[in-house]
Amino acid sequence: MTEKLSKEIWKSVTDLTQSKLEEKGLHYEFKPPKDDGSYVKTKTSSGVCFTMALNNREVWIELSIKAKTGQPQESIYNQIHAKAIEIEKKLGYEIRWDKKDLIISSRSETGGDYRIKTIMPFSLDDVRSGKSNTVESWAERMVLFIQA
Repeated sequence: MTEKLSKEIWKSVTDLTQSKLEEKGLHYEFKPPKDDGSYVKTKTSSGVCFTMALNNREVWIELSIKAKTGQPQESIYNQIHAKAIEIEKKLGYEIRWDKKDLIISSRSETGGDYRIKTIMPFSLDDVRSGKSNTVESWAERMVLFIQA
């Protein structure tokens, strides 16, 4: 299997994102990318993290709410989902909530994890080729997503 994104491209994406976050007074540290180059996520101890990811169909940003000690953190998801209209208005982009994502992405449920996504308007190939400020817009959307 070929690597989706090189470590160098991920480094440029995460460095730019961290820089933009720090300008807003936000501090998130990213873990190294997954070995296959498909995603990078923020470090966390609470099971809640922000992820930048891609596959052959989509490039996206998501808030992942992982189950803790085998129990879904449904209350956190529900608190966020209750503010869906306000969040989408602040973000200025559509959000794909977990239940809708299960239908669209054909992924299976993963033991109580929740995902809240915003899909980017460019492809994996666009990111690889450095096409028209894709890294910049990905970083900017992550900052907006975290703020929203």
